[in-house]
Amino acid sequence: MPATALQHFTEDINRARAIVAHADPLPRATSSESLLRSDLLRSAWMFSVLKVIQDVEFLVNRCDEHVNSEFREFLVGVGCTVATIAQAGY
Repeated sequence: MPATALQHFTEDINRARAIVAHADPLPRATSSESLLRSDLLRSAWMFSVLKVIQDVEFLVNRCDEHVNSEFREFLVGVGCTVATIAQAGY
């Protein structure tokens, strides 16, 4: 995992942990207090899952860009024309 992606992942997980830390001590005496606490905990879960999915998607896209770039270079190296490469979608 590239350093920047790892840094973003760590920051996002720390944000989710901060939400949990904020929600955990909230009172639960009434149903509305319990709902608020539950909503915050659920939002921390969803936030962390969404961020992980986004980070994975980013890394997959970067990998695809790298592979496509190398494949374009290969096609040029074997003599394909720019028109052929563009038509193939690379």
